[in-house]
Amino acid sequence: MGGQDRGLSMDERRRMVEANAAAAQYFRRELLRATGGWPLEYLRAYGAESVLSPASAWRVGYAPQAWSDLVDRLQERGFSLATLARAGLLVWNEHGDAAGP
Repeated sequence: MGGQDRGLSMDERRRMVEANAAAAQYFRRELLRATGGWPLEYLRAYGAESVLSPASAWRVGYAPQAWSDLVDRLQERGFSLATLARAGLLVWNEHGDAAGP
């Protein structure tokens, strides 16, 4: 967090950290659920197939094509759009809708 975090309460900062942790879990789950496609091909091509094991110490993830899926999932978990924006987890698209970065 840079200069933009001035004036945020400790509770707001905690929620931003929690939102980022939830996003990391989401990306990890998406990679482990993938059954094909470029993410798996890429990891295998570069000898990093071991990160596909749920037991891997590496927490590599994958963002699917759906623009709003991350934002939708995090909102379902109780995170506000304001928290997600402050945490850097959403952008506003040309239609004014919230979407993952």
